[in-house]
Formats: sequence, structure tokens, C-alpha cells
Amino acid sequence: MFLSNGDFSFPLYVSKYLEKHFYIWNELNGSINYDGIIRFFGRLPYEALFILTNNIFVSYVYIFSILLVLLSSFYFFQRHFFHVQKKSVAILLSLFVVFSPAVLGNVSKTGLILGVAMLPFGLVLASKFLKEFRAIYLLLIVLILNISLIHPFIFSVNALIIAGYLVYQLLQRKCLLSRRVLVSLFGTVIFFLAIHAYIFVPLISNFTLDKSSLSSNISNDVVVYEDLIDIANTGNMLNSLTLKKDVLMDFDFYDQDTEFIYYISQLCIIIVLTILYIAQMGMPLSGFRMTIFFMIFLAMLAISATYTDVLKESMRWIVSKPVGWIFRSPLKWQMYAPIFLYAALATSLYGFFKNRVRYILTILFVSVSLGSAYIATDIYDRLLTPKSFHYFQGNLAEVSGNLLSISNTCKEDRDILIGV
Repeated sequence: MFLSNGDFSFPLYVSKYLEKHFYIWNELNGSINYDGIIRFFGRLPYEALFILTNNIFVSYVYIFSILLVLLSSFYFFQRHFFHVQKKSVAILLSLFVVFSPAVLGNVSKTGLILGVAMLPFGLVLASKFLKEFRAIYLLLIVLILNISLIHPFIFSVNALIIAGYLVYQLLQRKCLLSRRVLVSLFGTVIFFLAIHAYIFVPLISNFTLDKSSLSSNISNDVVVYEDLIDIANTGNMLNSLTLKKDVLMDFDFYDQDTEFIYYISQLCIIIVLTILYIAQMGMPLSGFRMTIFFMIFLAMLAISATYTDVLKESMRWIVSKPVGWIFRSPLKWQMYAPIFLYAALATSLYGFFKNRVRYILTILFVSVSLGSAYIATDIYDRLLTPKSFHYFQGNLAEVSGNLLSISNTCKEDRDILIGV
């Protein structure tokens, strides 16, 4: 028995998991296993669990643990960054993030949600450092970024946002060049290089950051990553605003009977947030914070939709650079949208509408539940329902039909085929 859908597929045997994520050498393409070793740190707990249990158990644990980490991260973010006093409100808003379509729709994108969940943790640690100037918070941020290496895109975005926030705040306080801060930053850089040496040493030895050299893909075809921008996007701002996509889908967001409910429920959240935003424009602190998060939210929606030709050409220019392939898929920006959407909401609720919080959240709870009901059902049917595997003799390349072959298998296991 096993679980599999889209990119989510744990190997049937623990030895295959070890080969993929912990061996330095990749036998498939005869080069260093960058695809695996950058995920080494974040996959350690699951490897231990895999050894103790089996494929289907660790699959369930992985799926629900990444959602639980995201829930905890955003809860922690609200309590310590926005100082939301009521635990029930913080929990409810965290559930809104976890069950948003942009999160549920990417559950099968193995590890991406776990990486995104590290951002709220990192911002809280950054704010703690700005208050106490203790280097331990910067060291913990390094560990957070290490887990974010589950994907180079997630690592890059998390690092840029956290570093940008730190530098901006230090400049505002005019203490960026103070001796205490410089010593802490220098020590953090040394710690960062030391803890990532298992990646940097083989990377330096390879003398390239080209994607084809860092991937386990053994194809010799030349890939023009800029062209992916025209495909891997939400297509329009309506899709972006409702946190859905029409391409690279692992799950359906609605069917013909629930399409109208989905759009209304998701747009209801935007309408409520816009009303709150307008009502708070004159409030110095909460209004400013809400503006920042609301603008970041809209910017990420625009990027995920490649909304204008100027934006599209700018992205193509970035992707054409040596390490630009990291940003080749605009769709990935959509995963961050719920965090900034509900961060703006958390700010607004406690900036002006303290006495009306439960009424607003009740409306949004009904809206989010209706909008996510269908995709949650589809996830249960496609990903959470166990499947069986079958043995076939012969050449797998000649077998057609609704079948999924196991990747990264050794010669003895080449006749294993998974029926889906």
C-alpha cells in the first residue's frame, strides 16, 4: 500500500529514500546529488520515522506534519509579531491559512509548504533579535533557512524577505553599523557557511550553478527556462485573487456545481479585507502595517499571474541569468499569498475592530469552509486514499495506461509498477 499523487510519492523502500536524499553521488546522471543533499536537513526526521515504520505511515505523517508546522508557524507569527492576545483568534486565523486553496492545492508539491512555513518563524526571530540583540536569534534564523532549502526558490524568497526586514529595521534605528550588530552578523555568516558546508563544498567542486548539472534529470534536451513563465502562471488576476490555478494542478478546486460558491467565498475574503483596509488608512501603526502586508499580497498575486508585459519581460530577464532558473515558475509565489493576506487581516482586526472580531471571523470562517470544501474532498480521494502496487515483468517503457513507475529504482526493482 502507498500514497501518491502529483509530485508526492515516497519510495516503497527506505533504501531508496536514503539514496535520493542522503547520498552525495547521484547514480542516475553520474554527478553530485544536489537535488537530494540540499534537502538533507529537512528530511532527517522523516528518514528516522521511515526506518522505524513503513511507507504509508511516513507518508501520512509527512502530509499532516507540514500542515501542522504551517499552522504553528502562523500562530506563533500572530502571537509574537502582531501580539494578538486571544489564542482562539490566532488559532482560527492560522486555520484560514492552512486551509486556503493556495496551500491545499500545493500539498503534493513535496516540501514546498514546509519551506513556506519557515518564513513566519523567521520573521518572529528577526523581530526578537531587534528587541534583544541576542545572536542566538540569528543562529536560529540560519536553521530556519536550512530547512527552507527544501527548494532553492523557497530558500531564496525566505532569505530575501527576512534579510530585507532586518536591514530595513536596523537602518531605521541607525544601528546597522554598531559593533554589537556587526559582531552578531559576522558570527552568523560563519555559522551559515559551516552548517551548509555539506552543500557548498561539492557545489564549489562542480564549478557551475547550471540547473542541468544540479538536477537528477538525465535528459540531454536543452531547456529554455524563460519559456516556463508563459505556462506556469495563474493566467489572470481573478485566479490569483481567488488563490487558484488552471495549470500544473494536482487537485480540482471545484466542479460545475461548486464553481460559483468557490469564487464567491474567496472574493468575500478580499472584499472584507478591502473594507478593513479603507477603514484603517488613517491609523498610524496598524494602518501602515496593514498597507505593507496588503501591498506585498497584491504584488505576489501580480507576479503569479505575470500580470503585465513589463513584469513578464522582467521575469524572463531574471530567469535567463545563471541562477535565475530558481525563479522560473511564477506559480510558486502564490503559496506566499495566504500568509500576507491573513497577516494583513490579523493587523486590521486588532487595530480598529477589536469589539467586532468574532463577527468578522465567523463570516470568514463560513467563507473559507465553503471555498475549501471541494478541494479538501479531492485531496482525500486522490492523495489520502491508499493505493496498491503491482508487479509486472518486461520493459516498463512499453506499458501504457493509467500507471506511474517508481523513479530512482535499482536494476532489481525495475519491474515494479505502481497502479494508480
